[in-house]
Amino acid sequence: MTLGGYLTFWGWAYIVVTIGLALLKREERTKDRDGISEVYKVMWGILKLKNIQTIIVLHLIAKIGFQANDAVTNLKLLDKHFSQEDMALTVLIDFPFEIVLGYLGGKWSASYPPMKLWCWAFVGRLIAALVAQFTVMIFPKDGVTTWYLLSVIASHVLSTCTGTIMFVAIAAFHAKIADPIVGGTYMTLLATVSNLGGTFPRFFILRLVDFFTAATCTFPPSQDPSKTPTPSPFPCVLEADKHRCVESGGSCNIYRDGYYITNIACVLVGAVSFVLFIRPAAGMLGALPLRAWRLSGANGGGGTSR
Repeated sequence: MTLGGYLTFWGWAYIVVTIGLALLKREERTKDRDGISEVYKVMWGILKLKNIQTIIVLHLIAKIGFQANDAVTNLKLLDKHFSQEDMALTVLIDFPFEIVLGYLGGKWSASYPPMKLWCWAFVGRLIAALVAQFTVMIFPKDGVTTWYLLSVIASHVLSTCTGTIMFVAIAAFHAKIADPIVGGTYMTLLATVSNLGGTFPRFFILRLVDFFTAATCTFPPSQDPSKTPTPSPFPCVLEADKHRCVESGGSCNIYRDGYYITNIACVLVGAVSFVLFIRPAAGMLGALPLRAWRLSGANGGGGTSR
């Protein structure tokens, strides 16, 4: 089974199971639990809060600055023949740092304002994106050496540390501002928007990398052009074209790598948006009193009054 077939199968399986649960599962209505319609009414009331609208916009644009690093850097390393075993080792070394930073991030979020901690980690993550690009640029021509492997590990750890601190800090802020009456719905909504901000730009980032990349498949001159003419060069930016080039005996030569252009563009967008909107908005949201995040005029499962 191919990867595409595997993903297609489980994608349809997910849709079928979801539709089945929606049609066949009947929830018991009790005084302690709201029905589906009441939950969506609560979510709509949350979405109408001006502060929630601001934090949603912040979540949707905040992760653009490091999308190229998160989505493409590992692919570029593998494309440059960084072995899968070394990549697995790098990811394995990241894991204990995630655990430690998760714990420390929780303690720091209790000692410092969560949004201020989030902003510090945001700047660090932009720097990590530039460090990752530099690591890709200095890939040794003679193959991976010990010092280069350590450089990749250090770059990954920096990205992991800053990303983990951002995640823990924003989760702490969500827990702080959530209305306790509808805390689960409140936090789920904010977490969903935050995750969406980290996933939807990747499609466009990968498209931009391909758009800015210039690569041509060339072939060595034929021994006897009269009998076996040399194949004509063709673009080999896409993965399928790269495989076709190699299988045909050609060489895919990259003249302009779109990864570098896209990563720099993402970092610049992230830096400008941080200065002009993200940092002021985060400071404003962090300074609001808790009553500014509460649903007013609701009863029961709908929220609390001011």
